[in-house]
Amino acid sequence: MTWTLNTTFREDARAGISGTLTSWKTANPTLLRRVWQVRPESFTTGDLPCAVLGNFSETITTMQGVRQRQLDGFTVELVDR
Repeated sequence: MTWTLNTTFREDARAGISGTLTSWKTANPTLLRRVWQVRPESFTTGDLPCAVLGNFSETITTMQGVRQRQLDGFTVELVDR
C-alpha cells in the first residue's frame, strides 16, 4: 500500500477526467455504464462495461523558491465482461 498526499492539483485533474468520462457515459450508456473513482473489490455488480480511474503521477520541482508541478500521466482501466 502506498500513502500519498492528495493535493488540490491532483484532485482537480481527477475531477476533470472523471467529468469527461461521465459525460461520455451519459452520451453512450451501452458502451460505458459506470465510472469508478477507485477500483472495486469485485466487478460482479453488473455495471459493465466500466472505467476505473487509476494512478495519477506528478513531478514536483523547486528551483529558486518556485515550486512547479506537472502531471506526468494517469491510468484509466476499461473493464468489460
